[in-house]
Amino acid sequence: MATSIFIVHTNPVEGRESEFNEWYSERHLRDVVAIPGFVRARRYHRSDAQFAPLSDFEYVAIYEIEGNPAEAMRSLRHALKAGLEVSSSMAQPVYATVYEPITEWVADPA
Repeated sequence: MATSIFIVHTNPVEGRESEFNEWYSERHLRDVVAIPGFVRARRYHRSDAQFAPLSDFEYVAIYEIEGNPAEAMRSLRHALKAGLEVSSSMAQPVYATVYEPITEWVADPA
């Protein structure tokens, strides 16, 4: 089955960026990819080189999901209810959306 992506837009609480980045990069990504359906994750920081910025969020995490994304989301919700740590250094709101592929990857044939 094609890989879906789960994109999470976040910001740190003011004055807690170092704590936020350490928790997110060193712990949270690994915790989430241990959940059934999630296969890998990567974080990004918003670049100064923008074409048409989407939002005021400084950070985004992209998780790849193999299999049924609805099942992966159910597993994530269950993990959160069971105590998956969410650091208080993460500001609210957080925007999180699952996207399913509608095309194959397109690459330069050269």
